[in-house]
Amino acid sequence: METQDGSKYVSLAVKLDELSQVCAQLSRENAELRAQMSRLTARISSERQASQGEPRDGSQDGRFSRRRLGKALAASAAGVPASG
Repeated sequence: METQDGSKYVSLAVKLDELSQVCAQLSRENAELRAQMSRLTARISSERQASQGEPRDGSQDGRFSRRRLGKALAASAAGVPASG
């Protein structure tokens, strides 16, 4: 009976270790995505300032379109598997 309990604890410890590794990997990926988003935001902001208030996406109020933001996010997300 004691052997069964011991093997259950070992099995749980192994699963806990696996989950810990997955969590660490997801944290690294999340940090990379945040860094990419910061770079994209800074780039968009600098482009916006360079255009002297004339948005390149055709909007009238200086905001960026969802389409442009979606393209930027898709480009950054495509780079994540390659960096891993």
